[in-house]
Amino acid sequence: MLLTLETIQRQLATQGYHLEFQKETEQLYMLLTQGNASFPFFVRLYDHGELLQLIAFMPFAIKQDNEGNVARLLHLINKDLDLPGFGMDETNEIIFYRLMLPIHKLHLEETLLNQMVSIFPNICQTFSGPIMALAQGKETLETIVKALNELKQSVE
Repeated sequence: MLLTLETIQRQLATQGYHLEFQKETEQLYMLLTQGNASFPFFVRLYDHGELLQLIAFMPFAIKQDNEGNVARLLHLINKDLDLPGFGMDETNEIIFYRLMLPIHKLHLEETLLNQMVSIFPNICQTFSGPIMALAQGKETLETIVKALNELKQSVE
């Protein structure tokens, strides 16, 4: 598939993802809804279409003085993910999950695009609860890490 925002939008619509084009930012946008939470999700092309960014923002802010613990948790989660992508912007107090895909000759296999986008709902659902609990000061890093390790062992 020749990669443009228009072809991405059409392809993802066939998979049930209805993204809107934001002219002012030149990117595609939708809300990924998981449970009671909605995650702003964006698709953008960089470097004349040679890089594709997929990014979802967590719908909560980081409570002041929790940045260090949140950064540590994101690092620990990324360490165990096959496709690590969690990050944070301390200045704007936001947490995100982002994948950057290199694009060869402006072409991308439709199945790869579908697979990469389909990761986001699972990632958001699985990790937003523990990350939010820590970011908002409702749980300690130790408690969250213990719970995530138990979850990891239960699926192995």
